[in-house]
Amino acid sequence: MFDPHATVEHQVRTVIANLLHHPVETVDADAGLSDLSGLDSLTLFQILDALEKRFEISLDESELYGASSLADLVKIVELNLAEVAAPSGEPGASGPAGRPDPEGADHERA
Repeated sequence: MFDPHATVEHQVRTVIANLLHHPVETVDADAGLSDLSGLDSLTLFQILDALEKRFEISLDESELYGASSLADLVKIVELNLAEVAAPSGEPGASGPAGRPDPEGADHERA
């Protein structure tokens, strides 16, 4: 569950540390994901699942596989949290299933 009192970075680091069985302080925020010992494609999928549950968001696998560092993962989570928090009708608001509304948020329905 998302803890609003902890930083997103700390929570992402905690998820990774728990899955890799490393102390949190050894997971460097500036480290490349390839530098983390024990990280493989299965563990990356587990990280995706754990982050979705922790933050109550839905992440795209391609975004996660495109991340090369912990900082990239943090940015992905923060962007998804911002999308979830954006009230409907605001710029950047999404239509059904999280897709952008092709007609814009201000169009009138017949």
